[in-house]
Amino acid sequence: MALIANKSLSYIGAYDWDLNFGWWYRSSMKKKYANLLEPFDTPAMAGGLFAINRTFFERLGWYDDGFDIYGIENIELSMKSWMCGGKMVTVPCSRVGHIQKVGHPYLHNEKKDVVRANSIRLAEVWMDEYKAVIFDIYGIPHYLEEEFGSVASRKAIRESANCKPFRYYLENAFPEMHNPLISGAFRGEVKSVLLGNDTCLEYSSEFLGMARCNGEQTTQYWAHNYYQEINSYKHCLDYTGASLGVFGCHRSRGNQAWRVLTDTGQLQSIKHDQCLAVNTSTNVTLTMQKCDPTSVAQKWSVTFIELDVSPFA
Repeated sequence: MALIANKSLSYIGAYDWDLNFGWWYRSSMKKKYANLLEPFDTPAMAGGLFAINRTFFERLGWYDDGFDIYGIENIELSMKSWMCGGKMVTVPCSRVGHIQKVGHPYLHNEKKDVVRANSIRLAEVWMDEYKAVIFDIYGIPHYLEEEFGSVASRKAIRESANCKPFRYYLENAFPEMHNPLISGAFRGEVKSVLLGNDTCLEYSSEFLGMARCNGEQTTQYWAHNYYQEINSYKHCLDYTGASLGVFGCHRSRGNQAWRVLTDTGQLQSIKHDQCLAVNTSTNVTLTMQKCDPTSVAQKWSVTFIELDVSPFA
């Protein structure tokens, strides 16, 4: 059997704001070790291969029994280990054999996005004010209990274990975490300056355009997030250079990456260097135009996000 090279000496377990685990170079981490063979602090583990004190695991509430099938349980355990009186370390001289399956066959018939659901549950329980970053990535305004289930018992476990704030985890376990607040990040309604404060950008299954604002945080709710998307319930504004529409968000930027020109109130496609505008022949449909800072049809009113980013300085 071929020997798979071990990464533990050169890499450390980490993740970005999508909570998707990956390996980062140890050289990028702020805490340094003279002896690379000694156990070293890690902000996250891959999952499945770990040792933990049973009493401590029980105090942490085991895994969240509201998680579905697969994903995010490793990130949850990593966060709460640090926040609730412990820590997580990688032991370079430990060796465990692991046969990695190809794909996840138990997800083939699953229609629900279980990683999304698990991520949102984790954020609501453990991430304090930074949970909003996760909500923005999925384009939701707040925790939706009717969709993701009650987390009251999980919050009670956190309280009974006297766990520290998520900020403690960022500052002590993961000071390398990227700043989640991009320029021009917003959430809520997107209103046309041309049409006035009672007209909002709306998306439904058969419509993308301007409609009377309803304040319901559903078809008229948008978040300009860490991945530069303009996202409404995991559906993103997408401009190909020829056509404008809404498609499933892919986080690869490209046609779904937008820049907010905060000085002029314009929404610019980064890839194609054109700006979103109201079609003035209908005042309902949308069009893309060469960016013109004097064009009122290209001006939008949004509510910018405020977030304490001092842990990422």
